[in-house]
Amino acid sequence: MPFAYLLIPAATAYIFFIPQFLRYGAAKLRSPLPHVVAAINVAFCAVMSMLMFMDFAAPLSFSPIKLWALALCSVGFMAIFTLARIFKKNNSLIILAALSLLCASILEANIFNYKFWQTYDYTSTDLTQQIELTAGLTASDKGDNVYATTGTGYILLQDLDMEIHNICLDAYATDEGGDHVYLYATVAFTDKSNSSFVSTPKQTVFTAAVTSKWLELQPSGNVDDLKFTITSRDGKYITVNSLTANTPTPFVFGVWRLVAVAVIIFLAVLLRPRSRVWSCIFSPASGKQLAITCAVAALQIVLLVFLTTLNPVFANQWGPSAHHRQYQQLADSMFDGKLYLDVQPPEYLAEMENPYDLSARRLKVAQTGQSYYWDAAYFEGRYYVYFGVVPVLLVYLPVRALTGMHIPNFIVVALFLSLFTIGAFLLMGKVISKYFGKARIPYAAYILLTLIFINASGAVFIAKRPDFYSIPIISALTFTVFGLYLWMSSIGEDGKVSVIKGAAGSLCMALVAGCRPQLLLASAFIFVIYWHSVFKSRALFSKKGLAPTIALILPYVAVAAFIMWYNNARFGSPFDFGAYYNLTTNDMTGRGFRVERLGLAFFTYFLQPPEISAVFPFLNSTSIDTAYLGTTITEAMFGGILTTIPLLWVLFTVPAKHKKMSRSLSFIIMGVSLSVIIALFDAQGSGILARYVSDYAFLAIFAAIFVVLHRYEGDNPLSERVLGTSSFLRFSLFATAAYCFMLVFAVYGTELYYYAPDVFSKTAEMVQFWG
Repeated sequence: MPFAYLLIPAATAYIFFIPQFLRYGAAKLRSPLPHVVAAINVAFCAVMSMLMFMDFAAPLSFSPIKLWALALCSVGFMAIFTLARIFKKNNSLIILAALSLLCASILEANIFNYKFWQTYDYTSTDLTQQIELTAGLTASDKGDNVYATTGTGYILLQDLDMEIHNICLDAYATDEGGDHVYLYATVAFTDKSNSSFVSTPKQTVFTAAVTSKWLELQPSGNVDDLKFTITSRDGKYITVNSLTANTPTPFVFGVWRLVAVAVIIFLAVLLRPRSRVWSCIFSPASGKQLAITCAVAALQIVLLVFLTTLNPVFANQWGPSAHHRQYQQLADSMFDGKLYLDVQPPEYLAEMENPYDLSARRLKVAQTGQSYYWDAAYFEGRYYVYFGVVPVLLVYLPVRALTGMHIPNFIVVALFLSLFTIGAFLLMGKVISKYFGKARIPYAAYILLTLIFINASGAVFIAKRPDFYSIPIISALTFTVFGLYLWMSSIGEDGKVSVIKGAAGSLCMALVAGCRPQLLLASAFIFVIYWHSVFKSRALFSKKGLAPTIALILPYVAVAAFIMWYNNARFGSPFDFGAYYNLTTNDMTGRGFRVERLGLAFFTYFLQPPEISAVFPFLNSTSIDTAYLGTTITEAMFGGILTTIPLLWVLFTVPAKHKKMSRSLSFIIMGVSLSVIIALFDAQGSGILARYVSDYAFLAIFAAIFVVLHRYEGDNPLSERVLGTSSFLRFSLFATAAYCFMLVFAVYGTELYYYAPDVFSKTAEMVQFWG
């Protein structure tokens, strides 16, 4: 039995720590009694196993594996007891790591595999020969047990009259190419209480998830008849190897689940409010802290980059659809000296009275058989890219010029996600050192706040969907965090403004206009950052501050001049970005501003609770209902930021008046205001879409960070306020991590559920261990 091998590491760990136990003594560990009980228990299990082997203890109905499971638990719990007492004495991270791993091992062996223990002594009954095939399944030339299906088939078993606890449906579905796809089984049965079939919820069966084949039944008494409704969305053939009743569930040892649980336990204990971790104060000059920060940032980057490669649909040159190659095509056009795409639009677009009418375009496609370029800007007989041009100029065009090849979109997303992560750590460190330098801000708070900022700002959603649409957003976020960091860094302790850093910061902020124009509003932070430099130290807008003043303004002028030229050369107006000429789901030229859209947008983007269920991945798209009698563009949403990002709750604790936080209050008001303005602007301009959350969430989180940091100012490290803040940060980190994990596997569109079923199914098996 695989479980028996778990006894070896647990017993080894226990024996290894016996010297530690003897070293501290029974008095310091309060009592040796638990260890004595464990030893007696192990001896009892060994004796009973020997008696059963000699057939002396059969009437006791014990089984060796259950006895040794009991022994293992005793050994494990006593090892945990010893390690916990030792950790309490010296706070060793090695001891904590061992303790976390041991706790995770016991959970893995027992709780996460409880079905194995529940069904271990079941006696399996083969029902394969009693199968009756009904409509929907027909014999095929691929084998005796392989059936062709049009999508839905039925299996019937009659007159069973037997006790059934579970059914093992060893079957799978394949498409035309022979690849395994999802098979859905809906079981119905009759029993002593129900003469008509009782239908049960649909279950997903997939080859990669071994335990998905086990379908648990909860009948009333013996089962008479069984009926299986077998469906498969993409399956052409269904193979039924066997169908058995009351088959023991296999033991599934999840290595990644073990590691994940151990890490969660480790961090939960390490980050407890009274832990000495919180007594380490943030210091920009600390080499040790710098090394830890680099390591954490590297792990965060690895995680995000890994997510960009998880879904194979994004792994090709541009992504899931042809219109995702617009940036590559624009690079080709620019290389040839053109600003429009070298794609010939169908003639009917020029002949149409309104080529932006979706219904009229569909009619023309049906009549002519010619398609058009989806989501491109159509203007005066040519296709243009209305998405920001800066990523093309900085990445796509140089790669095209130097290599002659195109860089895939997911690599560009991974690149900007990496830079965004680095910029976020730099920005958070600068915020603490510049505005909270006199406060005793825990280094742990810096790490946790930065991780929450990165992941809750939408980086995880972008990483799971590294497509063409994500590039303008993540590039704009990257330039914004670096711009804010450079602006803050440009102001010296003497109040002077660095020309180079100030100009670099303005250049980053100005380039946002060429990525995601609405995020240019974040440049309003310039008034908060340089307020003292203008009105107190007179380092700007004065004779002595002429050079830094020009340095801050000139990049905006240069970038604006280029973008205005670029717009005018394409659309005849320096202020026309081309978004209204988009060939999409609605006529953008007639969309207009409707105040009636704002209520739904604010509720959905900020207040709507997420929809949670008990079935993996637990997070479902929310229902977006409206009484607005007009065009409302929506996609699947997963809850408003105020209900899914716990860190934002601190915004409701900001006092109306507080002299000590006057500077922080400016950042808080600016961040919240810009967040709301951009969210409502997005809803008016384009609609309510999940990826747009990244446009405004980071600003609200940035504001909340100032509230959290202010709560550490001036208080004793052991005060209730500080301890409560640290505890809340720990909760926010875990809650954000849980939400992001569910978001990665949430089902809609081009998701892992459809394009990486093996990854989805194995993860579901590990997480939803209860069935």
